[in-house]
Amino acid sequence: MQYRCPHCNRELARELFKRKVLFRCPDCGGQFLTVSALRGLAQSKTFVNTLWRNALNSPHPGVPCPGCGNRTRQVLLFTDINSDLELDVCTRCQAVWFDPAELESLPMNEIPEEKLSPEAKEAIASYAIAHVRETAQYENASSGYEIWKTFPTLLGLPVEQDSSPIQRIPFVTWAAAGICIAVFLFTFKNLETVVNTWGFIPKELFRYGGITWLSSMFLHGSWPHLLGNMYFLLMFGDNVEDELGHWKYLLLLFASEICATLTHLVFDFRSTIPCVGASGFISGILACYALLFPQKTIYIGYSRSFWGYGKHVTLPAWAAFILWLALQFLAVKLNLPGNSTAYFAHLGGAATGIVAAIIYKTNRDKNIQIPDLYQKLNCRKRKQQ
Repeated sequence: MQYRCPHCNRELARELFKRKVLFRCPDCGGQFLTVSALRGLAQSKTFVNTLWRNALNSPHPGVPCPGCGNRTRQVLLFTDINSDLELDVCTRCQAVWFDPAELESLPMNEIPEEKLSPEAKEAIASYAIAHVRETAQYENASSGYEIWKTFPTLLGLPVEQDSSPIQRIPFVTWAAAGICIAVFLFTFKNLETVVNTWGFIPKELFRYGGITWLSSMFLHGSWPHLLGNMYFLLMFGDNVEDELGHWKYLLLLFASEICATLTHLVFDFRSTIPCVGASGFISGILACYALLFPQKTIYIGYSRSFWGYGKHVTLPAWAAFILWLALQFLAVKLNLPGNSTAYFAHLGGAATGIVAAIIYKTNRDKNIQIPDLYQKLNCRKRKQQ
C-alpha cells in the first residue's frame, strides 16, 4: 500500500524509528504513523488519549490523509509554555500526520538502541512493514466492495462502501420498517381499496379528520414500491439515527413526511389520486445523511444484466445526493404522462432533511467544549497582545 505526502504528493518512505514503523516524506520531512505506534513512542499516555479524544470532537478539517485520502481532523495540542502543535488525525485510519520536526518535539520514551547488525534491523523493519500492509489490505477489503453488494448493484441501487459501526441500536428505523411491512402484509389482499381509502388525496385533505396525512406514510402500492423504500430506509437510516439520537431522528421522520405531503399538496392540489409511501420521510433521511456524512463513499450500479456483474460508479455521498436531486428535478420538468410518482413530495422531504442537518451541525459545533489546551493558547495570545 502506498502512502503519499498531503503537501508534496510524494510517496512516503518507510522507516523504523525507535522500533516503531513510520512513513516519512523524502522532500518535506513530514511523518505518518498510527496512533498505536504513537502510544509506544510518547512518554505520556495522557497525551495520546487527549489527542484522540479531541480528534473525535474536532470540527476543524485538516490535510488529506496519506492513507485513505479523506480529510483528517485538526487538533491543537499545547505541549509546553512556549510551543503548541496542530496535528492532523485520521479517525478512519487511526493515524497521525506530523509536519517536519513536530514528532521530534514530543517527549519520547527512552528506548536503548540494541546492538544489531544493519541486516537484522532491516529484517525487523520489513516484518513490521509487512504487518502494517497486511492489516491495511484487510481493512480496505472489509470496507470495500463486498459480495453481498452485487445484487443491489445489479438493480441500480446505491450501496455504502465505508459503512461505520454504529453506537446506537436503530430502534426507530427498524420500527418504521416493521410497521410498513406489517401494514402491507395485513392489507395486501385488499390493497387497492385500502390505498383509495387511507391514502392522501390533495383534493380531500381533511378526510377522516386529516388522519390520511399520517396513514399514507405507512402504505405502499406494490411489492417493488415497498422493497425499494425499505432498502433506502435500512441502508441509510441507521447512520442518521445513530448521529441524531432516537428522538431527534423520530422528529425528522415526521417533519419530513409532513413537509413532503404539504409540497405535494401545493403543487398538485387538484389531484384526486391517493398518494402513499414512505419516500417522503426517506427523502429527508437521504438529505440529512448527505450533509452529515458528505465524504462517505457510495457505490451506484449502472448495469442490470448478469454480464454487467460488478459495474458501478463510486461517488462521495454529497455528489450522489446532488445526482439524486437532479433526477427529481428532471422528472418534475419532464412530467411524463402515466407517471404516478410524487416527485414534489420527494423534494419537500429532502428540503426538510437539509434544514434539519444544518441546524443539527450548527448546534453540535456550538456545543463542542473547547479543550483546555485551546483556552491556554488563547490566554497566552491575549497576554502577548
